[in-house]
Amino acid sequence: MSNSLPGIQGDFLNALRKERKRVAIFLVNGIKLTGHIQSFDTYMVYLNSTSGSQVLFKHAISTICEDHGPAGRPNFHDKSGPRDNSTRPGAGGRPNRTRGPQ
Repeated sequence: MSNSLPGIQGDFLNALRKERKRVAIFLVNGIKLTGHIQSFDTYMVYLNSTSGSQVLFKHAISTICEDHGPAGRPNFHDKSGPRDNSTRPGAGGRPNRTRGPQ
């Protein structure tokens, strides 16, 4: 496979390949693949990952971005600090209440 495509696409993929950046590739069906771009051409991207090598057709790719791993994502499961679950947000300090049958 050739590693030279004119324009932004070729420059972007070549920079990721040369710098051996870990990438996240999202397919049009929502599947996320991670690995390193080994090579690419007009129609395909050759991806190396821990599970092996894959050839991806570009028409099946939605997004390619540098993968920063778990450290680059916000932590929504932070268990630090006390939590007061006695009131619901926006309730003005009132306790949670469920509506009964009317």
